[in-house]
Amino acid sequence: KGEEVENEWNNGEFAFAARGKKNEPTRTFVLSTKDKEHQITMYQEYEETPIGGGVYRGAVQLARHLQKYVNVEGKSVIELGAGTGYVGIVCALLGARHVTFTDKKELLPILTKNVEANLTSESWSGSYDTKELFWGETDLSSFKRPFDIIIGSELIYLGTVSLFDKLLKVMQDLSHEGTVIYLSYKKRYPAVEVAFWNEVGKHFQCEQVELDASDKSTK
Repeated sequence: KGEEVENEWNNGEFAFAARGKKNEPTRTFVLSTKDKEHQITMYQEYEETPIGGGVYRGAVQLARHLQKYVNVEGKSVIELGAGTGYVGIVCALLGARHVTFTDKKELLPILTKNVEANLTSESWSGSYDTKELFWGETDLSSFKRPFDIIIGSELIYLGTVSLFDKLLKVMQDLSHEGTVIYLSYKKRYPAVEVAFWNEVGKHFQCEQVELDASDKSTK
Protein backbone atom coordinates (compact mmCIF):
# COMPACT_ATOMS: atom_id res chain seq x y z
CA LYS A 1 0.00 0.00 0.00
CA GLY A 2 1.31 3.43 -0.89
CA GLU A 3 4.03 2.02 -3.13
CA GLU A 4 4.73 3.50 -6.51
CA VAL A 5 6.99 2.26 -9.27
CA GLU A 6 9.58 4.98 -9.80
CA ASN A 7 11.43 3.46 -12.72
CA GLU A 8 11.99 0.24 -14.62
CA TRP A 9 14.20 -0.90 -17.46
CA ASN A 10 15.46 -4.10 -19.02
CA ASN A 11 18.27 -4.25 -21.58
CA GLY A 12 18.50 -8.03 -21.89
CA GLU A 13 21.33 -8.42 -19.38
CA PHE A 14 20.17 -6.40 -16.40
CA ALA A 15 16.71 -5.48 -15.18
CA PHE A 16 16.01 -2.79 -12.64
CA ALA A 17 12.93 -1.65 -10.76
CA ALA A 18 12.52 0.82 -7.92
CA ARG A 19 9.46 0.98 -5.69
CA GLY A 20 8.55 3.27 -2.85
CA LYS A 21 8.48 7.01 -2.30
CA LYS A 22 11.71 8.73 -1.50
CA ASN A 23 10.57 9.97 1.92
CA GLU A 24 9.22 6.63 3.18
CA PRO A 25 11.05 4.53 5.82
CA THR A 26 12.08 1.94 3.24
CA ARG A 27 12.44 1.64 -0.52
CA THR A 28 12.78 -1.55 -2.49
CA PHE A 29 14.96 -1.99 -5.57
CA VAL A 30 15.17 -5.11 -7.69
CA LEU A 31 18.36 -5.86 -9.57
CA SER A 32 18.17 -8.80 -11.95
CA THR A 33 21.39 -10.04 -13.53
CA LYS A 34 22.02 -13.01 -15.77
CA ASP A 35 22.63 -15.20 -12.74
CA LYS A 36 20.37 -13.96 -9.97
CA GLU A 37 17.65 -11.56 -8.92
CA HIS A 38 18.51 -9.37 -5.95
CA GLN A 39 15.94 -7.52 -3.88
CA ILE A 40 17.58 -4.54 -2.24
CA THR A 41 15.76 -3.07 0.76
CA MET A 42 17.00 0.38 1.66
CA TYR A 43 16.22 1.92 5.02
CA GLN A 44 15.89 5.70 5.03
CA GLU A 45 16.14 8.20 7.86
CA TYR A 46 14.96 11.74 7.17
CA GLU A 47 14.41 12.98 10.73
CA GLU A 48 17.75 12.19 12.38
CA THR A 49 19.83 12.56 9.18
CA PRO A 50 17.95 14.89 6.79
CA ILE A 51 20.95 15.25 4.45
CA GLY A 52 22.15 11.89 3.18
CA GLY A 53 19.54 9.78 4.91
CA GLY A 54 17.61 8.81 1.77
CA VAL A 55 18.18 7.23 -1.62
CA TYR A 56 18.26 10.20 -3.98
CA ARG A 57 17.81 10.25 -7.75
CA GLY A 58 21.49 10.93 -8.28
CA ALA A 59 22.28 7.63 -6.56
CA VAL A 60 19.66 5.73 -8.55
CA GLN A 61 20.97 7.20 -11.79
CA LEU A 62 24.60 6.44 -10.98
CA ALA A 63 23.75 2.86 -10.03
CA ARG A 64 21.88 2.43 -13.29
CA HIS A 65 24.80 3.79 -15.31
CA LEU A 66 27.20 1.40 -13.60
CA GLN A 67 24.85 -1.51 -14.22
CA LYS A 68 24.52 -0.75 -17.90
CA TYR A 69 27.98 0.44 -18.90
CA VAL A 70 30.68 -0.36 -16.33
CA ASN A 71 32.28 -3.69 -15.47
CA VAL A 72 32.89 -3.63 -11.72
CA GLU A 73 33.47 -7.37 -11.39
CA GLY A 74 36.61 -8.12 -9.37
CA LYS A 75 37.29 -4.43 -8.72
CA SER A 76 37.89 -2.56 -5.47
CA VAL A 77 35.36 0.25 -5.01
CA ILE A 78 35.01 3.11 -2.56
CA GLU A 79 31.85 5.20 -2.21
CA LEU A 80 32.35 8.77 -1.01
CA GLY A 81 29.48 10.39 0.86
CA ALA A 82 27.68 7.06 0.67
CA GLY A 83 24.66 8.11 2.74
CA THR A 84 22.46 5.03 2.68
CA GLY A 85 25.07 3.10 0.67
CA TYR A 86 22.82 2.25 -2.26
CA VAL A 87 25.34 2.68 -5.08
CA GLY A 88 28.05 0.74 -3.28
CA ILE A 89 25.60 -2.08 -2.54
CA VAL A 90 24.74 -2.29 -6.24
CA CYS A 91 28.45 -2.46 -7.10
CA ALA A 92 28.88 -5.32 -4.66
CA LEU A 93 25.97 -7.27 -6.11
CA LEU A 94 27.38 -6.69 -9.58
CA GLY A 95 30.55 -8.51 -8.55
CA ALA A 96 32.95 -6.00 -7.01
CA ARG A 97 35.71 -7.70 -5.03
CA HIS A 98 35.72 -5.22 -2.15
CA VAL A 99 33.59 -2.16 -1.36
CA THR A 100 34.45 0.54 1.17
CA PHE A 101 31.49 2.69 2.24
CA THR A 102 32.29 6.10 3.72
CA ASP A 103 30.50 9.09 5.16
CA LYS A 104 30.36 11.39 8.17
CA LYS A 105 29.99 9.84 11.62
CA GLU A 106 26.31 10.70 11.99
CA LEU A 107 25.42 8.74 8.86
CA LEU A 108 27.27 5.56 9.76
CA PRO A 109 24.31 3.95 11.64
CA ILE A 110 21.90 4.06 8.68
CA LEU A 111 24.74 3.22 6.29
CA THR A 112 25.82 0.18 8.32
CA LYS A 113 22.21 -0.97 8.71
CA ASN A 114 21.68 -1.01 4.94
CA VAL A 115 24.99 -2.67 4.14
CA GLU A 116 24.49 -5.44 6.68
CA ALA A 117 20.90 -6.02 5.52
CA ASN A 118 21.78 -6.38 1.85
CA LEU A 119 25.29 -7.80 1.67
CA THR A 120 25.04 -11.25 3.21
CA SER A 121 27.12 -14.34 2.54
CA GLU A 122 24.20 -15.65 0.46
CA SER A 123 24.04 -12.60 -1.79
CA TRP A 124 27.74 -11.81 -2.27
CA SER A 125 31.13 -13.46 -1.80
CA GLY A 126 33.18 -10.27 -1.57
CA SER A 127 34.23 -8.13 1.39
CA TYR A 128 33.33 -4.67 2.63
CA ASP A 129 34.01 -2.15 5.34
CA THR A 130 32.28 1.01 6.50
CA LYS A 131 34.44 3.93 7.57
CA GLU A 132 34.05 7.48 8.76
CA LEU A 133 35.50 9.87 6.20
CA PHE A 134 35.30 13.60 6.71
CA TRP A 135 37.08 15.13 3.75
CA GLY A 136 40.28 16.88 4.71
CA GLU A 137 40.29 15.66 8.29
CA THR A 138 40.18 11.85 8.36
CA ASP A 139 43.49 9.98 8.36
CA LEU A 140 43.51 7.74 5.27
CA SER A 141 46.30 5.44 6.40
CA SER A 142 43.88 2.63 7.31
CA PHE A 143 42.14 2.68 3.92
CA LYS A 144 42.90 -0.15 1.48
CA ARG A 145 44.02 2.20 -1.26
CA PRO A 146 44.39 2.80 -4.09
CA PHE A 147 40.94 1.86 -5.38
CA ASP A 148 40.02 0.78 -8.88
CA ILE A 149 36.74 2.71 -8.86
CA ILE A 150 35.63 5.73 -6.83
CA ILE A 151 31.92 6.59 -6.81
CA GLY A 152 29.86 9.42 -5.35
CA SER A 153 26.36 10.77 -5.86
CA GLU A 154 24.95 14.19 -4.98
CA LEU A 155 28.26 15.44 -3.61
CA ILE A 156 28.27 18.68 -5.60
CA TYR A 157 25.89 21.34 -4.28
CA LEU A 158 26.02 24.68 -2.50
CA GLY A 159 26.46 23.03 0.89
CA THR A 160 29.76 21.46 -0.17
CA VAL A 161 31.35 24.40 -2.01
CA SER A 162 33.73 25.07 0.87
CA LEU A 163 34.80 21.40 0.76
CA PHE A 164 35.55 21.13 -2.97
CA ASP A 165 39.30 21.39 -2.51
CA LYS A 166 39.17 18.73 0.20
CA LEU A 167 37.01 16.44 -1.96
CA LEU A 168 39.50 16.80 -4.80
CA LYS A 169 42.40 15.99 -2.45
CA VAL A 170 40.59 12.87 -1.20
CA MET A 171 39.98 11.75 -4.77
CA GLN A 172 43.68 12.14 -5.50
CA ASP A 173 44.79 10.35 -2.34
CA LEU A 174 42.51 7.35 -2.92
CA SER A 175 43.29 6.84 -6.60
CA HIS A 176 46.11 5.69 -8.85
CA GLU A 177 46.78 6.03 -12.55
CA GLY A 178 44.18 3.43 -13.51
CA THR A 179 41.41 4.57 -11.17
CA VAL A 180 38.10 5.63 -12.71
CA ILE A 181 35.87 8.05 -10.77
CA TYR A 182 32.11 8.32 -11.33
CA LEU A 183 30.18 11.27 -9.88
CA SER A 184 26.47 11.85 -10.38
CA TYR A 185 24.40 14.84 -9.29
CA LYS A 186 21.41 16.94 -10.19
CA LYS A 187 22.42 20.05 -12.11
CA ARG A 188 21.42 23.00 -9.95
CA TYR A 189 24.17 25.64 -9.85
CA PRO A 190 26.12 25.93 -13.14
CA ALA A 191 28.71 28.38 -11.83
CA VAL A 192 29.49 26.17 -8.84
CA GLU A 193 29.71 23.05 -10.97
CA VAL A 194 31.93 24.64 -13.61
CA ALA A 195 34.33 25.88 -10.93
CA PHE A 196 34.53 22.40 -9.44
CA TRP A 197 35.19 20.66 -12.75
CA ASN A 198 37.77 23.26 -13.77
CA GLU A 199 39.78 22.28 -10.71
CA VAL A 200 39.23 18.55 -11.19
CA GLY A 201 40.33 18.87 -14.82
CA LYS A 202 43.77 20.03 -13.67
CA HIS A 203 44.40 16.60 -12.17
CA PHE A 204 42.09 14.15 -13.94
CA GLN A 205 40.86 13.52 -17.45
CA CYS A 206 37.15 14.34 -17.31
CA GLU A 207 34.19 13.36 -19.45
CA GLN A 208 30.57 14.41 -19.06
CA VAL A 209 28.16 11.56 -19.64
CA GLU A 210 24.69 12.52 -20.80
CA LEU A 211 21.68 10.38 -20.06
CA ASP A 212 19.87 8.42 -22.72
CA ALA A 213 17.14 10.48 -24.34
CA SER A 214 14.57 7.97 -23.07
CA ASP A 215 15.79 8.23 -19.48
CA LYS A 216 13.64 10.54 -17.41
CA SER A 217 15.70 10.39 -14.24
CA THR A 218 17.62 13.41 -13.03
CA LYS A 219 21.00 14.19 -14.57
